[in-house]
Amino acid sequence: MDLSRVSTGLQKCLHGAAITQLEPLSAGWETDVYGFEADNRPLVLRVYSGFDQWNRGEVEARAMRLLNAQGYPVPRIVAAGPDPGDFGGWYLIMDRVPGQVFARHFGDQSAAPAQVRLFCSLLRRLHQVDPTDFGTNAPSSFSLDIIRLMAGDLREAFEPALQVLDRRELQVGRERRCLIHGDFHSENILITPDGAPFVIDWSGAALEDPRADVAQAMALCITNGNPGHAELIRQGYEAEHGGPLPHQDYFLQLALTRRVLTTVVTMVCGSAAMGMRPGLEVQLRKHGAWVQGMVAHLEQFSSVRLPLVHAAMDRVLSAQ
Repeated sequence: MDLSRVSTGLQKCLHGAAITQLEPLSAGWETDVYGFEADNRPLVLRVYSGFDQWNRGEVEARAMRLLNAQGYPVPRIVAAGPDPGDFGGWYLIMDRVPGQVFARHFGDQSAAPAQVRLFCSLLRRLHQVDPTDFGTNAPSSFSLDIIRLMAGDLREAFEPALQVLDRRELQVGRERRCLIHGDFHSENILITPDGAPFVIDWSGAALEDPRADVAQAMALCITNGNPGHAELIRQGYEAEHGGPLPHQDYFLQLALTRRVLTTVVTMVCGSAAMGMRPGLEVQLRKHGAWVQGMVAHLEQFSSVRLPLVHAAMDRVLSAQ
């Protein structure tokens, strides 16, 4: 995006503040992120993409304000709202937290017992926040009905895995609904120079069973090639929880299905199908072997075969 336009938009949103040190920081699956200073105050701008950008932006702002009010470590929001005409999407401006993401801060020690305890204690502490003022009862993206909707044109292809979940859903059920992050991993935890943690990227926040959040953290480890870390997270959270999490294997299967499905749909059908940042499908197709590996993980864990998923991926990968 043209930085001069971003600067103009920031001045509109921040009532004419002097904008300096503007730079792109990252381009995620759903947002573009910029760092800057406004009257010498370090801030961050997140700009959302996709057809549901308003909803995701509203959810993130609502969750962060709720958490900030209850003392959970999140950056403070400065401004949020619809595109002022310069960003290209719904925006959120927040304080910039100095420091590094969890894994870079701790380096090779990121899976050490003390660091696992910190990671899991942050997740458990989140699930104990009073969610009364979150203000939505909409079904989360861990609902099987929502996952089927997200599958779109690939619903039939993923149906064998979804049917396995259907058969267990009534038996397992859901516990209390708490505030979950929805994408809790080490890249979304910042550690300041004095060791204080801050959790970022709340666009997936929802009211849901806490076991879904634990499972999502585990699924991200597994699909990124770190199954050992997934087990450390389960053990660490259960230690914080004070006992085993019943039916956690079901929630892990649910999270793996959701993770693989959203990735494959984006790669095959395009980023617009999932409300992701434009062009993400091109990046995923360049890493087709990694996506195929994710599908293999799901097949192994669910004890199903997904031939129509493989065929859909083969079509787009062979066309490159």
